[in-house]
Amino acid sequence: MAKYYLSSGPLQRIVDADSAENAALWLVYAVHQQCQTLSTVSATSQSGDLTIHSFHFSNEAVGLGRKIRVSETAFERSEAGEFSVEELQTEVRLLQYALNRFLNQDATTASPEGALVG
Repeated sequence: MAKYYLSSGPLQRIVDADSAENAALWLVYAVHQQCQTLSTVSATSQSGDLTIHSFHFSNEAVGLGRKIRVSETAFERSEAGEFSVEELQTEVRLLQYALNRFLNQDATTASPEGALVG
């Protein structure tokens, strides 16, 4: 694994990762985990009450800018890449959703080999 220097707004971190994009993705995930606030939205569906939990955080409040600059040599450089925080947040949410669905699968929906039966 390579060492990456990440900077976004005033936030700077050094991360070991397989790629520059994975390093940036990890930073967004780590900040999200540290700063998430739970908001609950209640609605009524045809089958009854529906409660939706969603996590939101302000990039400015946690120090993330609009982009994450990634370098293998120093902070404030971006020769390894520059990534949109908004796009990375979307990817983190999709990965969390997929992981939650996988972990919450009923045992009867998985085959003995571990592959999901659709």
